[in-house]
Amino acid sequence: MKKAKRSVWILAIGIVLVASVVALFCTANIRGYSRAQRLYDNGKYSEAYKIYSELGDYRDSAELAGNAKIRATYSEAEELFKNEDYEKAIEMYGQIPEYEDAAEKKEQSEHLLKVKNDTTVPKISGIKPNEKLSITCGTEFNLKEYLDDNIKITDDVSGEIKEYDIRVIKDAVDVVTEKSLYNPASGEITTIVDGMLEFEISAKDSAGNEAVVKMGIELLPVHLSIENPKPVIYDGKYGLIQIQNFQHGYIYGLDQYLITFYVENKTSDPMVVHLAADTSINDYQVNIWRYLPDVISAGKKGIVEDYIADDDIPDYLKDYPQIETTICLRKDEMDEHSYYRVPLLIDIDAANMN
Repeated sequence: MKKAKRSVWILAIGIVLVASVVALFCTANIRGYSRAQRLYDNGKYSEAYKIYSELGDYRDSAELAGNAKIRATYSEAEELFKNEDYEKAIEMYGQIPEYEDAAEKKEQSEHLLKVKNDTTVPKISGIKPNEKLSITCGTEFNLKEYLDDNIKITDDVSGEIKEYDIRVIKDAVDVVTEKSLYNPASGEITTIVDGMLEFEISAKDSAGNEAVVKMGIELLPVHLSIENPKPVIYDGKYGLIQIQNFQHGYIYGLDQYLITFYVENKTSDPMVVHLAADTSINDYQVNIWRYLPDVISAGKKGIVEDYIADDDIPDYLKDYPQIETTICLRKDEMDEHSYYRVPLLIDIDAANMN
């Protein structure tokens, strides 16, 4: 009887022990599962993955372990991407191609890796190195617009590049306004002084490799010649100025050169067009005659004349082939302000003889 009681007692203790172990195991699973969830919710996916994996088939631990591993891989890839370790980031993103934007980020990492290793400068085409572009003074010209229309910048990694810089190497200054001829904000070149302007056109790719091309803009005076007897002096916002006739002979009671301008005044003020006082032959300044100021009223068209008398030209200069001058567009005879000035080179043999 005593043996039977003892067996029952031992069995009861065993059941209690087993129940305690089971209870302890279940409690540990519950605690582990809850801890894994907290870690997952706080973005600690690697730690959550480890615990979910240890829980085996407890509840949905296997599924959550898979999700945690994917997120852990993505987070690690993002950190590698942030630190510009693109090679490892490519590997990590490649493990989860279907997750969110992993495929797109892998492609981006591949591109940035190429950029990081890129040492080739971009190619600027459309203008030749040290190309010289000739522009006749009085012509409206915008360098930015010209480059936008003519150049193309490409790179073997970055593809087509739209952005470029214009650096001024050599500029010229308007002696009246003391302003540069080139306006970097608008790209406009004010073509009122003959001479050479020089620029550098530069472009950088995504890796910072820079291509540079130099170019020159030669501003040429308007040239009145036998081949070009009626050149346009100016055609822009202020109006139209064109030489209508160039004569030499006995005119208005004097032996002289007569220059006749056709003028269209597009301003809201009177306009005077005349040869500048610094008109010269071989650096010798000659006098300019205007018997009456030829004023063209606002919005009107008309004729303006200027004269150079033979008596004002020294005998030793009479055989020189050209007259150098500047055509001035002014508000009126008394106003010192000039709208515009255009250099003009006149071939003496182009004169119609009277």
